[in-house]
Amino acid sequence: MGLVKDLQIGDLMCYATLENENGEEFYRGASFEICEQSETYLNQTVALSYEMVNINDCESIEPCGKTRQEEIITAMEIIP
Repeated sequence: MGLVKDLQIGDLMCYATLENENGEEFYRGASFEICEQSETYLNQTVALSYEMVNINDCESIEPCGKTRQEEIITAMEIIP
């Protein structure tokens, strides 16, 4: 759970900046779909769902055939 402070689209995934209940910032990778809905989630407290996914493990955005598994946020549910 956290307060969504920022969502940025990167080359490999969406990057989420969140704040926990103690006011400490933390950073997590998220699916591109999360960033596409940034206006919905910014400045909202959300419950987070994570999933293991394959992420490109290349030096650039171009596909190189290498991937790595990483746990990223795949869903956010706004907590009223």
